[in-house]
Amino acid sequence: MYLFGYYGFCNDRFIETIMEYKKWILGLFVIFQLLLCFLYYSFAYYGDFFVNFVGWLGVLSCFIFGNAFLKKETKITNYLRKASYSIYILHQTILVVIGYYVFRITNDLLLQFLFILFGSMFVTLVVYEVVQRIPILKNLIGER
Repeated sequence: MYLFGYYGFCNDRFIETIMEYKKWILGLFVIFQLLLCFLYYSFAYYGDFFVNFVGWLGVLSCFIFGNAFLKKETKITNYLRKASYSIYILHQTILVVIGYYVFRITNDLLLQFLFILFGSMFVTLVVYEVVQRIPILKNLIGER
């Protein structure tokens, strides 16, 4: 899937095709994601092919939204473009630590989701800003 995505997104015709069928891709993603949630919570289903297919539709959907809303040059997009690799490196560890403590605090699924989403986003950006001010840490995460 990784190599297919790499090859596809380097091909202009592939990107044009995605944008041509964006309504279908977004619609199928929403429908199949809801179906997947139903199957998972009703039957503990976690099949390989269907899960991967829905994941691929999710990647294409993220690309479609990014192409629609993030192509403009603003202060935020310029900042995030520069910070994207460092945020990518930092976010997983921060997300797991926050998730560990959130799961111990509450059993409410919505609260867990919101705390992990916004908490990890906030803490990752704060850690990124701190790392940017310490030269040795900045080099460790690939910034120059």
